[in-house]
Amino acid sequence: MQLSLALRQARKAAGLTIREASQRLGVAYRSVARWEEGSRVPSLATLRQIAKVYGITITALMEQCECGSM
Repeated sequence: MQLSLALRQARKAAGLTIREASQRLGVAYRSVARWEEGSRVPSLATLRQIAKVYGITITALMEQCECGSM
């Protein structure tokens, strides 16, 4: 699975819409949408925030995807 799909699944598992996730993360709606469509990749610092907001660990998120170089 790609990181984009893992991010989408984690957000949905947390019961959040893209808008709610963007508000909690303090980023634009479009940023979250781009991460989930795979056209952008969040920084490591942002991944830490995402994991915290979604109630998961970065390790769990990375285990869901084929993120070999991350």
